[in-house]
Amino acid sequence: MRPLKGAICAVLLALAGLGAAQAQDEDPRVIAVTCDNPRAQAFSMRVAKEAAQQGQAPRILLCGDGAELALRDYEADPLQAAGADPQRMMRELMDQGATVQVCSALLPNTDYTADALVEGVGVASPEEAAALMADPDVRYFSY
Repeated sequence: MRPLKGAICAVLLALAGLGAAQAQDEDPRVIAVTCDNPRAQAFSMRVAKEAAQQGQAPRILLCGDGAELALRDYEADPLQAAGADPQRMMRELMDQGATVQVCSALLPNTDYTADALVEGVGVASPEEAAALMADPDVRYFSY
């Protein structure tokens, strides 16, 4: 009887994990960061972290002045409430599976190259952004 109980528990745990993964895929959140204010940037990362902890799938889009977060040479002082600077918070989110991208206008319109970006940061295409905007299940937050 114990092997059967163990097998049933294993199947239930696998299904629970599958359900959590599906919930994350089905509940995307786009968090657009366009400002250069470290407090607003940090708050956006805290919101993304909370979204992930609630089973949502945060996608962080960095544009305009907010794209500085994606640069390897980004510097900011740690914020008291967070205990980290906004980029460190972003990197922690990436380590947990969050998608982080810069807008496609950044690299061709600045002196930066892809090598200047933090490892793992991608470039969002206009087509991808348009598809997300057309999806009624995607919610947007802007900072």
